[in-house]
Amino acid sequence: KQWYQRRVHGGALGPNTTERSLERYFGRYGKVSYCQVVRDRETGMTKGFGFVTMLEPAMCQKILAESVHVVDTRTIRVSLTHSTKTYDWKPPNPRKHEEKIELIHEVANIDVREGRVYVGPLPDNVSPNILASHFSQYGIVASTNVSRAVHNTMKKNFGVV
Repeated sequence: KQWYQRRVHGGALGPNTTERSLERYFGRYGKVSYCQVVRDRETGMTKGFGFVTMLEPAMCQKILAESVHVVDTRTIRVSLTHSTKTYDWKPPNPRKHEEKIELIHEVANIDVREGRVYVGPLPDNVSPNILASHFSQYGIVASTNVSRAVHNTMKKNFGVV
């Protein structure tokens, strides 16, 4: 039996969840053959997820049949893990890798200009979305703002992109 057919992923684990508490909880569904809470190497704190391998795939189906799982007074997300192996694996194409490196260098050489542009006077029907849509053809628009004549001292509608 493939291990990935018997393995479930538990997400949103509490900070105090241990292998023992996971094994105790999932032991209700059958024999647990392996249990792991993933932790940060430096701090030893849980990363909030773990894996449980059951003895039989049918046990995983029982687990997945239930929609709510509570471990250490916390509702966790449970899903079946998938194989990381692809059986039709081929080595990466070196030409594509070279093209990717070339593209990275091209992007690094692009001249990026940041700043604000004053736009005005504007008609009453212009919104921040219209400004963003128009100026996005020239590059990435971080934010837009339209000030109406009734709210500013200039007594006209203007925008900042």
